[in-house]
This record gives sequence, C-alpha cells and structure tokens, in this order.
Amino acid sequence: MPAMICKKSVIAVLVVLLTFSVFAEDKKDEDKKDDRKDVFKAGEIVVTGKRKKGTIERASTSTVITDEDIERKGAATLDEALEGIPGVQVYTHTKGHKRIRMRGFDQEKVFIMVDGVPFNDIYATDVDLSIIPVSSIAKIVVNRGVSSALYGTDGAIGSVNVITKKPDKLTAKVKAQVGSWNNANYALSHGMPLGDLYYWLTGSVQTSNGFKPSGKLDYNLRKQWYNKLLRYDRYGVTFDDILNPSKDQYLEDDGKWDHQEFNKYNAGLKLGWAPIKTVEVGVSSSFHYHEMKSNTYQNNCFSDYDAAQEIWKNDRRPAFHDDPAYAKDWILRNRSFVYPEVWSVKVSPYVLVSTEKFDMSFSTWYYHALQVQEGYADNEHLYAKDISAIYGSRSTADLDPFLDIKTQQSYGFRLLPSFKLSKKYKVNLMAHWRDEYFKAQEQAISAEKSPNILEKMGKDPFDVRDLRAQYVSLAIEDELKIGSFRSTLGVSWDAQSFERFFQRDEMDFEEAYIPKDKSRVWGTRDSFNPVVSTMFDPVKNKFRLRTAFSKKTRFPNLNEYSKIASLDMDTGSLKPENSYNLNSGFELFFFDRNVRFRSDYFLSMIKDRIAKVNKEEAPMNVEKTVVQGLESSLKIEFENIFGFMDLHTDVMYTFLHSRNYDDSPEEQVNKGKYIEFSPEHQLIFNFRLDFNTGNKMFPETEFLFWGEATFGELVYVMKEAPENDAPFSTDYFETATLHNPVMLNLKLTQQVWDYFKVWFVVKNLLDDYNSDPFNPGPGRSFYGGVSFEYE
Repeated sequence: MPAMICKKSVIAVLVVLLTFSVFAEDKKDEDKKDDRKDVFKAGEIVVTGKRKKGTIERASTSTVITDEDIERKGAATLDEALEGIPGVQVYTHTKGHKRIRMRGFDQEKVFIMVDGVPFNDIYATDVDLSIIPVSSIAKIVVNRGVSSALYGTDGAIGSVNVITKKPDKLTAKVKAQVGSWNNANYALSHGMPLGDLYYWLTGSVQTSNGFKPSGKLDYNLRKQWYNKLLRYDRYGVTFDDILNPSKDQYLEDDGKWDHQEFNKYNAGLKLGWAPIKTVEVGVSSSFHYHEMKSNTYQNNCFSDYDAAQEIWKNDRRPAFHDDPAYAKDWILRNRSFVYPEVWSVKVSPYVLVSTEKFDMSFSTWYYHALQVQEGYADNEHLYAKDISAIYGSRSTADLDPFLDIKTQQSYGFRLLPSFKLSKKYKVNLMAHWRDEYFKAQEQAISAEKSPNILEKMGKDPFDVRDLRAQYVSLAIEDELKIGSFRSTLGVSWDAQSFERFFQRDEMDFEEAYIPKDKSRVWGTRDSFNPVVSTMFDPVKNKFRLRTAFSKKTRFPNLNEYSKIASLDMDTGSLKPENSYNLNSGFELFFFDRNVRFRSDYFLSMIKDRIAKVNKEEAPMNVEKTVVQGLESSLKIEFENIFGFMDLHTDVMYTFLHSRNYDDSPEEQVNKGKYIEFSPEHQLIFNFRLDFNTGNKMFPETEFLFWGEATFGELVYVMKEAPENDAPFSTDYFETATLHNPVMLNLKLTQQVWDYFKVWFVVKNLLDDYNSDPFNPGPGRSFYGGVSFEYE
C-alpha cells in the first residue's frame, strides 16, 4: 500500500468523523434510552464474560486506568497510559518500538489484548504499544502476577486488557496537543446510540521530529558512562583505538537526538446492535499506518564463549574496528532503523448475551499486518546492520542494505459462556482457537544501495521464512461468594501445533525441520494450567485479605522455533517455560474508604525460561528465574474541601528482588545471578487538586503533579578479559549500577465553559535522563493543548 494513498485515506476518514461530530442530530428518545441503559452505558467486552472484575483480578495485584486518568495525564498512546503503574517499566526497544517490562520480565510474558482479542505480535511478541491510540479507550485493566484460567496459556506473569468505549449519548470530541521538537497529537472521536444501534468512530494523527536528551548528559558525562559500561581497557585498548562509528555518534550527538522521527495515523470504527435487551451483536475494527526512524544503542561489550569448542573468542567480540562485515560485534551497537511503511488492520465481530442466569461473550477476529524495515549500524546509513539471507557467510562486498519485509496474519475466536447457578455460585467456561501465519521477505532497496542483491535476486521481494502455528485452549473457572468470602478455582488445557516451516538457505528456499510432537493430547506441545484465589473481609469495609496462585505455560514462539532449522539443531533441550505466580496481601480502609492502604507480597518463578542466544544459534532454557517483592500503595481522596476543592493523591512503592539461577556456559544468558534492567526500588506518586470555582466561564481548574523514581538498576560489564583457552566462568563479569532517574511532571488544566479545555504540561521537570544512559529518552519538554467535547 503506497504511503501517499494511506495518508489520503486516513485524512479522508478524519474529515468524515469531524463531519459526523458537527452534524449529528441531537435527538433522543428518552424513554427508550432509559429502557436500554444497561446496553448503552460505557461498555466493555471483557474476556472473562463478566461486566465486573472477577475474583482472580481482585485477589491478585491489578490497576484500573480509566479514560479520565488517561485524559488527565494527556497520554496519547497505550505506552504513555501505562507509565506510572507499579512494577511496570515502559521503555524503547532496540528496534524503536515501545514495550513494557513487568516485574523484571519482558513483554513476551504479558498478555496484551483489546476487548479480549489478542494483540501480541505473532512472530516474536514484538508488538509496538505506541500504535494503540487512547481515544477509543474506556479503561485499561493491568493485572500483575496471577491471571485467570480463562486467558489460557497467555499472561505468564500478567495481562493488559484494553477495553474500548460504547456511547450512551451523542458524543463528539476534538483534541490537539503540540509540544517541543514538533511533537504533536491530533485526535477526534464521535459516537451515539440510534435506537437499538450505536456507533463509535475515532481517528488520530501523531507526528514527531525527535527529542533532545537531558542537558545534564553532556559530552563529559556521556564519556564517563562510556568508560564505565564498556570496559574496553580490559582488552588493552585505549579510547582512541576504538573506531566504531557509534562512539562519536553517541558522544557528540548533543543536540536533537538524531534519527528519531515518525508520522502515525490511526482510525477505528465500532458498531453495535441490540435487537433485544439481553443480546448485543457488533463489530470492532481498527487501522494503523506509520513511517518512522529510530535510533538506539546496545551495549555489546562481552567476550563471546563458544561452548562447542570450549574457547573464548576474544578476537571476534567485542570488536573495536569499523569493519562493516562485523558491525554486529562492535562494542557499542548503533541500531538505526528506517520504517518506510508499517500498517495493520484488525476486524473483530462479537456477540454478547446477558441474562439473569447466563452470560456469554463470543468474539472472532482477522488481523493482517505489514512491516517494511531498513536496518543500519549507524545514523548515516553507511553500514548495514546485517547480511542478506542469500549469503551464507559475511563478506564486505556483499554487505548491501536491504528491505526486511514482514507479513503477519491471524484469525480465530474466543467463546466465554458463564452460568449463574445460584446467587453465590457461578461457573465460567472458555474455548479459544487461533491460526497464525508469518512470512519474512527481503528486497533490494535500489540499484545504487543494493547492487549485489539486485544482481542475484532481481528487484522483486524474495521469500526468506514462512511459518504457521495453531493454538487451542479450553478452560473452566468457578466463582463462589458467601458473604464477604470469595474464591475461584480454575484450570485450562492449552496446546500449540507448529504446522509449517520454510526457510531460505542461501539461494534455496525449501521446507525446514519441524520439532517433533511432545504433547499429551494434541499438537506440538500442550499443558494443563491451574489457578486458585480467595478473598475475605474479616471486618467489612475496613479490612480485606487476599491471596491467589496460578501456573502458566509459554510455548516457544515462531521466532524461537525458527532457530531450530534442522534435525541436528533439535537436541530436545528446548522446552516450554513454566511460570508460577503467587500473590498475597491485605487492604485497610479508613474514613469511609476515602483513605486506603494496600500491601502485597508477590512471587513469580519461571522454570526453563526460554532465552535468546544469538541469530545463528538456537534459543536455550534457563534453569530458573525468580522475582519476588513487595508492592504497597496509599490512596487518599477527599471531596469538597472548604466547599470548592477536591484532593486526590496516590503513593506507590515496589520492591523487586530478582535473581537468575543457571549454570549454562553461555555468556549471553548466564553472567551471574542478577537480572539486568530490573530496578530494585520503584516509587510512584500522583497529586491532584480540583478547584470548583462556580464561575460559568471558568468552572473548574485542575492541578496535577506526578512522577516516578527508580533505583538500583544494574547491567553486567567485563571484570577482566578471559584467556582464549580458559574455562567458562561468571567470574569474568561484574555488575555496574545504572543511573537512578527521578522523573517529575506538571500539568495545569482549565475548563472553559462546558465544552472546552486548555492545558499546559511540563514533562521531565528536572531534565533527568533514563536509567540507561545509552538510551536517555527526552529531556525537559513542554506541551500545550486544547480540546472541545460535546455530550
């Protein structure tokens, strides 16, 4: 799809939305509205088939982010909305995508869904959260640790469920925000009920010309971090001996962060029809398109151990030269990606049934995505990040850059019936099936940039990899409620069948090896996963106790399976990973629940954790990774103070004790017992004052001050360079403490009449930088915005 056509199409959709919002007729049948209020409220399609959080979610550690919370902080996309959640870190992946870590674990172990439909990347769980706009979101439920059996094998250590809006009256909203470095967000939404029907339309445009990192991170401080984290002196190398272009690009890029721009376009449509009071049918659809450049740096300072030959390959990595054939081995890798075209479309029909004794949610979907990428090892595009799949070995003459084209398709369904057997007892069932396809292709960029590839393969895309897998889940979960006591017991059976694998080996594209089936019932792999929880109020409205436990299995994804391309590589050692999650805590309520204190102990243990090694080698299982800790929060809310002011404040603290247990002779997964990029302490606070002036022109003023501080984040560095024939040992590595950032933000919002809001925001008030100084993020930034809303 050509970029210009996509842009024009999205702009046309936005114009149509705006026209609807201006000319939609404001006539309602009030009697009918009252009759249908259970249908046309701010709706949700919840994966559990219930309109309220289930016992599992309430007994574990969960946070609900409402559309009001999103609006107050001025978030434009899902990643921004998830900032400030205890135990969650939002970060920029080396490919430029926005991702999260949850309690020290990466996003691949988090189940991300929109209205119960999976949103995870099909191939390698590399979903970019910044492509999900917030204009259609009613709320986000972030569950950490234990998750429902009705999610099946998904959600090994947590879940993020995005629930979209349904209008209960005519609504039209237009919003614009602009800020430093031409960062801008424009969004509009419109919806209304029409008798038994409703519709909801959304559109957004985001643009960015990059950002400027903190002024504190000047040349001298960057060089200090460079020396502290790379340890090149351990190899007898001086600073001047390092010829990697990334050195100067990182140290001297003291203005706007180079190579960091994007244009993103989103449109969404949701239609619903309630022919009778107990039934609703509808369809939800979304479209996304963007062009982007990204620039991140990756520490690559470790000696490479070859377990097969039992030697340290110090002559290969880390590399201090500028030979483009070995750019992946440079001591500091620059990951400069260009995305000339990325788009995705999803269509999801659904049926909801709600009666006194029976509820049902049925959703099906079709998802199609295309990503075109150019990868470089420098901002000037002189060095390709990798070699084309048509070459079996590295050769400087053959290092043409190329277009890396990835196509993904998925379709499936999720059925969730729920039977209310009595006022105290309910049984929920789940049946889930999906079919997923992935195809990778490469293509010469042009005759000038890719002459060798063009000569060998021509100008058209050529296939590199083609994979397919199917997934099945069946689950049962009950809910018991006796007085203030609640309990849940559930189990799921989950299976994965790896169906197809074609891969290119230089000039040949042919069928590759598929690992042998090791399932009990069906598929390549399968498993049974139990869940249990209890919640009890010893003192009603004063004191609550809760505990929950779950076991989840994560099967190898398509990317991980694709590394086992032959029978020789299938040693039988790659096993599914199993996570065990425990959550136990209490909650206290004071002053008519206006003051709430909660504290939870949590434990997440993953046995046989699947770890990536490198592009040439198959992934491997890490014996055990254990994360435990404490999460505590204090929430204070008082309204109508002095007759004109509301006070809302939250203080949240998370302590993480993260440890890795493994004795594999592989430095990329076993440098020691600590987990990198996992903060030991996280402190979050929100402080908000709402002033109700009583003035018709300026009825309400809102002051919001919020922030986050993290401490104790570590990475590994070389303690000393090993001799080539020395045995493997983690004694060659030691930890280095990263920066301890304190990020403070301020927003002042003024309501004007009943329809307008204007605001001013200062983000990163202290002009600090991220814990990883090689990827510091934006420094102090300023934003201003205005919105019009009619409802």
